Amino acid sequence: MTNTCKHAAIQKRVAVIGLALLAFAIGLATAPVSALWLLDDHQMRVRHGDVYRQRWEFTIRAVYTPDLFTAGWSEHDIVHKANRVTATGANTLCFDLPGLSADGSTLDPNSVDFIREMMDLITWRRMSAIVRIFPPGANEDLAYRESVIDAIAREMRRETNMVYWVEGPNASHLARRLKAAAPRLCVAAPSGGDIRVGVEESSADGEGGTLERGVLLSRQESNQPEIVLGEAPAPFTDQAHFLLLDTPVDLARYDRLLMPEEETLAWEPDNSVLSDEERAEGFIALFDGKTTDGWMGVDGYAPAFKVEEGELRYIGRTADANDIRTTRRYSDFILRLEFRIGAGGNSGIFLRAPRTGRFSKIGMEFQILGDHGTAPNRNGTGSIYDVVAPSVNASRPHGEWNEVEITLNGPHGKAVLNGEVLWELDFDADPELAPRLREGFIALQDHDHDVAFRNVRLKEL
Repeated sequence: MTNTCKHAAIQKRVAVIGLALLAFAIGLATAPVSALWLLDDHQMRVRHGDVYRQRWEFTIRAVYTPDLFTAGWSEHDIVHKANRVTATGANTLCFDLPGLSADGSTLDPNSVDFIREMMDLITWRRMSAIVRIFPPGANEDLAYRESVIDAIAREMRRETNMVYWVEGPNASHLARRLKAAAPRLCVAAPSGGDIRVGVEESSADGEGGTLERGVLLSRQESNQPEIVLGEAPAPFTDQAHFLLLDTPVDLARYDRLLMPEEETLAWEPDNSVLSDEERAEGFIALFDGKTTDGWMGVDGYAPAFKVEEGELRYIGRTADANDIRTTRRYSDFILRLEFRIGAGGNSGIFLRAPRTGRFSKIGMEFQILGDHGTAPNRNGTGSIYDVVAPSVNASRPHGEWNEVEITLNGPHGKAVLNGEVLWELDFDADPELAPRLREGFIALQDHDHDVAFRNVRLKEL
């Protein structure tokens, strides 16, 4: 083929590709919302027998609070509950559907709007939710239940960031009806849905209250993920989906069940690396400069940091590496450490972080950037990430060591960087910070940038 022919062929191919992309763009612009499932940020779905949230596998660890979205619960209350749930390692809130009309034919628009707003806050925390459509005592008339299903399919078909739980009389029929009318919704039911929930008669749970218990069916029988209700499945596995009640006993059970082995190991700080003055003040060495004893990777991953020359250095992102966190929780303390970061780098110190979920929104993050010389802002070095700007950007030139001291004592907090007070606040006075956790892990962020930490010391108050 001559160069001229090759050039013409390439032009033709480019033109065809361009027309195809244009047609696709026009199709997106004119297609009904139901056709745009690829654009759902937090859609719950099942693929090949596994539950996915967005593009990632998701194991449902739910806590059932029936009246969570009904009258009396404020945004603050719901966020506080979501934060408390993630502290244990659970990741899903379950609630009864609010706002149904007496005949089940419509949903109150205000209730739908409130659910949508609260789900934005929940998914922002990397959590999900289950809505229980027919709680115990609900009208069992088939016509009524079909009206409810039709109302959900009509008015919540775009709310794909939840699992819709159908149970009771005619549950399988109703689940199939909901899937037919709103196929993008993820439905849990005894059969006919995406997730299987086997239900026996109500029975008392000696530890955690009363809830219908699920029958864990074998994957070979159902080829579907299954949710166990009221008790943890035995044997317990990291992939098991289950739902417990919202009681102190059940939350404590979650905390025990989801506690990784590293948290159970004995750890004694090596305080020989501290100065006499620090030991006299009551500080401990949270990092001994030689090992990662007392630290672990996040969410089952290996830490993306290793010890080199007395420093915790970021070693580069891999498929099985992540942030590094302490194996113990801390509530009130003074934290001192040093960090250095390159130009344009991004990292952070997570404080009072939960076991799962988004650390920076459930606990808080002291932001670290390679932004020396820039104006202070609420996403810059020394900020409480995305909430509070520091009074000054006190970071030193890129690659130099910076000295941090952070004090948290109940609702009060203070941060000092290189001798400059960045902020001093009452968290209760800030609507965004008031519901954050008051106890949790300390973690150092892997944001795929060159960063190092050293001389990490802590004094509990």
